[in-house]
Amino acid sequence: MTRESEKLEEPMQRRIQRAQNVDEISRLLQAHSAELTGALAVLCFQRLAYLRFDASQRGYCLPAKPFCARLITEVQTHVQTQILDLRGISGIILAAGRLRGNSAGLGKVLKTCAAAWKKQVNVAAPRDLAHGAWVLGCAGEAGIPGLLSSISQQSIGRIGGFALPDLQRLAGSFAVLRVRDPALFKAIARTAVSREQPQPQDLVSLFWAFAKLQEHDAALIHALSEVAAPHVSEFDAHRLACLLWAFAPLAVDSPAITSAVVRESMHKLRHFKPQELSMVAWACATLVLSSSAVFQPIVAEASRKLAEFKPQEFSSLIWACAAGRVDCSNLVHAFASNDLSKVKQFKPQELSMTLWSLAKSHCTSLELSEAVARIAAAKLQAFSPQNLSNLFWAFATLLHSQDSRSLFAAAASTTMLKLSEFKSQELANCAWAFATHSPDFLDFVKAVSTAAVSRMQDFKAQGLSNLAWSCSKVRASDADFCGAIAREVHMKICVNNNNSNNNNFEPQHLSNLAWAFASCAINDEPLMDSLAREAMKKLPGFAPQGLSGLAWSCATLVRRDIQLLRALAAEAPASVRSFKMQELSNTSWAFATLSFCGQLNLFASFSKEIISRLDHFHVSSASRDTMVSMAKQTLAAVWAFNFGGHLEPLFAKRAHELLLRIGRGLDEGKAVEVAYSVLALCNDRATYPEGLPQVALQLQDRLVIWKPPGWEVERTGEVDGSQPAQLLGYLQGLQGHRNQPLAFDAEHHYGFMHRLDVPSSGLVLTARTYEAYYDLAYQLTTGRLVRDYVVLCHGAIPQSCLKIDARIRWSKDSPLPSSVSPLGKPSITHLKVLAHASKGPDSFSLVAIRIETGRRHQIRVHAAHIGHPVVCDGKYTQPQQFLRDRTWCPRNFLHRYRLAFADREGVAREVVWPLPLDMKAVIAQLSPHNALSKEALSRWEGDSRPRDWQDY
Repeated sequence: MTRESEKLEEPMQRRIQRAQNVDEISRLLQAHSAELTGALAVLCFQRLAYLRFDASQRGYCLPAKPFCARLITEVQTHVQTQILDLRGISGIILAAGRLRGNSAGLGKVLKTCAAAWKKQVNVAAPRDLAHGAWVLGCAGEAGIPGLLSSISQQSIGRIGGFALPDLQRLAGSFAVLRVRDPALFKAIARTAVSREQPQPQDLVSLFWAFAKLQEHDAALIHALSEVAAPHVSEFDAHRLACLLWAFAPLAVDSPAITSAVVRESMHKLRHFKPQELSMVAWACATLVLSSSAVFQPIVAEASRKLAEFKPQEFSSLIWACAAGRVDCSNLVHAFASNDLSKVKQFKPQELSMTLWSLAKSHCTSLELSEAVARIAAAKLQAFSPQNLSNLFWAFATLLHSQDSRSLFAAAASTTMLKLSEFKSQELANCAWAFATHSPDFLDFVKAVSTAAVSRMQDFKAQGLSNLAWSCSKVRASDADFCGAIAREVHMKICVNNNNSNNNNFEPQHLSNLAWAFASCAINDEPLMDSLAREAMKKLPGFAPQGLSGLAWSCATLVRRDIQLLRALAAEAPASVRSFKMQELSNTSWAFATLSFCGQLNLFASFSKEIISRLDHFHVSSASRDTMVSMAKQTLAAVWAFNFGGHLEPLFAKRAHELLLRIGRGLDEGKAVEVAYSVLALCNDRATYPEGLPQVALQLQDRLVIWKPPGWEVERTGEVDGSQPAQLLGYLQGLQGHRNQPLAFDAEHHYGFMHRLDVPSSGLVLTARTYEAYYDLAYQLTTGRLVRDYVVLCHGAIPQSCLKIDARIRWSKDSPLPSSVSPLGKPSITHLKVLAHASKGPDSFSLVAIRIETGRRHQIRVHAAHIGHPVVCDGKYTQPQQFLRDRTWCPRNFLHRYRLAFADREGVAREVVWPLPLDMKAVIAQLSPHNALSKEALSRWEGDSRPRDWQDY
């Protein structure tokens, strides 16, 4: 090159370096296109990259300018035709990477540079190798064909020649590019710890790279502790934050260095920027260093600098607080009151982390929760499966308003399209969230369970537990799903791989799985045996909820596992004070219904605890919901103790007293707000061949109504055809609008104490006040409220048949009627045969019945079960038999003729009601078999007063 050409090029070089924007570069290229070749073209290319680069964006795309294609061609030609040194090639790679090549031209430049670099890699000095890796890291180009791999191989071979700063740069580049290379990092660690008197700062930077890629090296950690701990006071805020952050992913267990770094960080906290505060908080939460002495100063400093926090920094900080169980409510409320518009800037991961943190920490910032939820709903398409599953968990935990229903519906639609992308745990989390929020999302949970069946082996213990629980909760379990999950759980428990936590079932998992299968009435013997054996090993680790759930599952599936039940009965009393009231009643119910001997200590300890809670319950300060819940659980406990024969007088007395106090509390102004609208008593759709109901007994706070056939006590939705007449409408007409709110309270069944099937006739007891309701409910629960029936059955029932003890199962989610089933609830019917008679070739039995339990259609189911169905019963007789019955009997022959109970003063009351005319007409058609039968039929057909069941 001549001196004159050098003078011409010199000012052009300076002009390129002084260019301040793309347009200036463009004008230079247009005006001096012939000169801007070779080295000047490369300089122009690099200046353009510098002007376009934005570190926060990791670069920009190459501008869409006409000169750009020509410039790329010149750079490509220069690399191909000139012998450039490694620094020159690296400079071009850095520029191309920063311009974010979206054209084939830039890709060719990078490939050509990589080829040129690799030709010289064998002679590259350690510093050049480190610089080459650093350039790839800065450019974000891990995928240039073979170059990073070549640098790694050469570096391992010459690792001894690397200075510590070059080792730091080499490791940092791989960390930035997220490329794991265990062999290289092992060599780097071995070399770094062998250096004499390494600088602490260099070791810290090196350690950060190892942490970024989770490359754990014990020797490096030890060296760091030895060298850095004495010099921690010299570190600035950024280095302290980076070091503490690096400890977390590698689970550093070195108290000396950890405590030194935390202590020094607390001293210099005012110098920490928002990003550094969130890094320290995250590390402390991950390392379980979440004491108030650590987190309170961090939260206080963050509050002072809250306006400076970026979305990612804020979401990381409150995540750390939530994970560390640290109260950050003041910080959250300050953010919410400061500027909620910032939420719009949050990316999907930040939205997911923020909402998860609010849910995890039980923070009550409704404004922030709803704002995050709204923004998240608008960006659902951009969420990854992991972020979606975390988001749904938070939705289910935080959002209970009616508006959240539409949010879940939108989320379900979005997620259904991505289910194949979800990992097993993410599927389980989604199912749990939707099942927890509402049973309405049956289709979604079914889709999740279908997606899960083919990859059941990928689920860990918690995932299997959550999935089974969720599907049971919304009744989304089918045979394929239940079979698949049962086999997988059974296999994982049997394998019992002690070297892996993946297959270890915690107590809560075992309890949830047992509950899920019991709820679906699926008694999978191998599975339940496996769960029982595993639970026996871990019973001391069960929380009260788990113990209660396990006992409930055994009872529901009628599994009398003597060893397990004995162990449960021994374990529960030790933690009785930690049981919730519902857990006490559920556990008592389980042992009572299983008739398990040897649980006397359990009932004694439970009785003592329940009595204490009854005595300390203050109605005056309790909310309506709390009172109603306490009343329900008290009644459940009383039923269990009474059924099992363990209801002591003191327990019964205290329970009755509390129920009356709760009833008075509701009467005195804590009743539910209701929409007062009286049901129409008469309309065109209802006819009353038997006339209107009648009041059989009216007391101040309770009354007995005679229900004619064809009337419905309480809407159930199970009657086909025209709407039956409503007894509720009659009751509300009697009670008046405002004076008797119980008649409008669906939660308390409008005051009705029991049902009576639409075609049946008889007496119905109803309360007019809440105090009366709970008084009568107590009587019903303890068997003091007596219900007697007269029934005409097919066939000749033996006089010796006095009791039917057969469990009855009914599901509100199933269209099928009730049935006798081993998995049903305990059901007892007492009977006395009053008469045997015939009509033509068919024989019949007139029976007086008293029920000990009150299952749906209990009398009809039990009668059919023993082979003597009720006459004219359309549900529980064969269709042909029912049609024959209809020719001479207008409806099912079942009449509740007597009620006995105590009034508010404790005085015994009895109400009887004779057979209606249509039933008397049926009896008149029967021919008695003997004199006793003739006398009995005559009494029921005539005007004789029916007797107490016991007197027959």
